[in-house]
Amino acid sequence: MVIVCLVLLIVLDMLDEKKLLNVKYGVTHTLFSCMVSVVRLLMIACLQDQWKRGQPVIVSDVTKHLDMSLWHPDSFARDFGEDKNDLINCMTGNLVPNQPMRKFWEGFEHFSRRLKDDRGNPMLLKLKDWPPGTGLLKC
Repeated sequence: MVIVCLVLLIVLDMLDEKKLLNVKYGVTHTLFSCMVSVVRLLMIACLQDQWKRGQPVIVSDVTKHLDMSLWHPDSFARDFGEDKNDLINCMTGNLVPNQPMRKFWEGFEHFSRRLKDDRGNPMLLKLKDWPPGTGLLKC
């Protein structure tokens, strides 16, 4: 199935080169539209199969279709800053319990704003199960 997905990605990339298909192979607009629709349906089936099996899916060029300001640490601090969550100190593996998410997100890009350990050193933190208890494995 992975090979099928790779082939479909190559075909979709070729279909994006509409001029190449028109000039080189004489593909009409109607045929082109039909080919794109079929490949997209096959890609959806391929993605669903990968998802059901718990396999990772890598999607390229997503950022050109997203509002990047929504995926910035400042946005997460604004929207979830008051929520509390457990963090893990990556240097020690120790749990840093029940911290406001604002502390994590503000320290994400600003070293000086990071939570400090017992010795006063900024911690390298990661989120533990966030959003908590959402049961993403059930999806």
